[in-house]
Amino acid sequence: MDNLLWAAGVVGAIAVVIAVARLRSRGNSRNTTTQASTAYFGPAEIEAYVRQHATEIGKETFPDNPDVKWIVHGFTHTHQLILAEVEPDSAEVGYPRFKFGFVGAAPPKHVATYCLESGTYTLLCTAQGAPRDLPRRVD
Repeated sequence: MDNLLWAAGVVGAIAVVIAVARLRSRGNSRNTTTQASTAYFGPAEIEAYVRQHATEIGKETFPDNPDVKWIVHGFTHTHQLILAEVEPDSAEVGYPRFKFGFVGAAPPKHVATYCLESGTYTLLCTAQGAPRDLPRRVD
């Protein structure tokens, strides 16, 4: 009887090992597929995305001002960021202009917001997970 219980335990352990191996292989294949299908947005795609979604991006950045519309004036590129110069259609946001900083994930990831203060764009806030070495000021 002890041998029978031991054998049943071994068979059960093998079944668990096989089940875990199958789950891991499924997880790995999904991860590989996800990594392979992750796209990168280049500068032109980021600019088009921001022009199309500027107001939504503004609402996410300034949720206390959901009715503000955002006007895109242009873009500048640094080694690290693509900066969209934007203007709210209302003074209630607190600054006359901003630069939203993006990196090229798909969709583009908004990682920093700079505000125009005394003629200089100064870092106002960053998104969770933003690069730590973002510039404090941008042109």
